[in-house]
Amino acid sequence: MGGLGHELDVNLRAQCKDHSVVLVPIGGVVTLNGQEASVVVDSIGADISIPMHYKNPAAPNSPLAHLDESGFLDNKLVKYLKTDYIDLPSAKPPQHGTVLIPRLASAANARIRRKQAGDKKPEGSCSARQTEPHVRRRPEQT
Repeated sequence: MGGLGHELDVNLRAQCKDHSVVLVPIGGVVTLNGQEASVVVDSIGADISIPMHYKNPAAPNSPLAHLDESGFLDNKLVKYLKTDYIDLPSAKPPQHGTVLIPRLASAANARIRRKQAGDKKPEGSCSARQTEPHVRRRPEQT
């Protein structure tokens, strides 16, 4: 859901209904806050939600809400992963409505990945790669 900063209207909700996996911003400021994100995820019936864009050790001075303080995890089945990537097995998917929390990549590992990818961001700058799980993106369709 990228940088979504509003609840879904009827048309968007219908387009997103019954998606299996949803990456949802929860940090507030310009995106959804935790409670708003929870409403959005519940309204589309996602099997798995993965929070993103929140304060964490890789970005300690961020104005965003911390995951545990956002309210997004309240009354949810939460599974903390031991890796910074997500492998979704088809044989036994998590229970409907599960929140998956990948382990955050360390800032040092994120810098190494940026250099390997040819990213020219200066040392010490924030990057989405530090805070978000590794998810392959589909090429844009024209």
